[in-house]
Amino acid sequence: MEINIDPLYQILRAYQRTNSHNLLFHLQKKTANKIGTYITNSKSAAFLSVFYDQQISMTSSVQHTFRIPIRLLKKDSDDRIQEPRSGDPALLLRLSKNITYLYKRIDRYKKAKHITLTVTKGGELSINIDHELRDVSMVWKKPLPIPAHSFDDVSSDSISLTLKLRDWKKGAKIAELSKTLMMMFLENQALVLHAFMDDEKKSEVLFYAGAFNA
Repeated sequence: MEINIDPLYQILRAYQRTNSHNLLFHLQKKTANKIGTYITNSKSAAFLSVFYDQQISMTSSVQHTFRIPIRLLKKDSDDRIQEPRSGDPALLLRLSKNITYLYKRIDRYKKAKHITLTVTKGGELSINIDHELRDVSMVWKKPLPIPAHSFDDVSSDSISLTLKLRDWKKGAKIAELSKTLMMMFLENQALVLHAFMDDEKKSEVLFYAGAFNA
């Protein structure tokens, strides 16, 4: 199936910001006149239904229901989708939850097309954005912990990847919702975000963004 990630992101953000629990997902066929909040699309044959309970007071709660239209893929379309495969990452980092503030700064640059992430052997994470004929650079204030032997197979003291900014923004939305986030650099290939969505690490999302090679 194919789904627009933006409505799902907004629902999960609302869930996180309120005193809510019992988050459920159901894949359902499209039916008319159901009670709930609809995000409509006449071409959709099915919905991803999202339910959760919001605690209003000690004695009362409200159940929220959302239905996001999805597109069911035909077999030939599904067969063309290949999960990216890769070898061992050149670098694996565990990111601080506070790094979401850096994502929000990047989001200001609406007209930029590409973003370059660089991590040095000393743990410095820097980001360069090409924005309207000028370069914008920013550096994360605290060095990231670098696992032992991470740079053993790398010829320089840093690893860089250039991505399309729109790909980065999609991944950043998922990362913002995560409880624990790992970032993997596959040199000259891709950036992988491994997001654990709960404290028990039972729910996880992998996001692949292919490297941009001009």
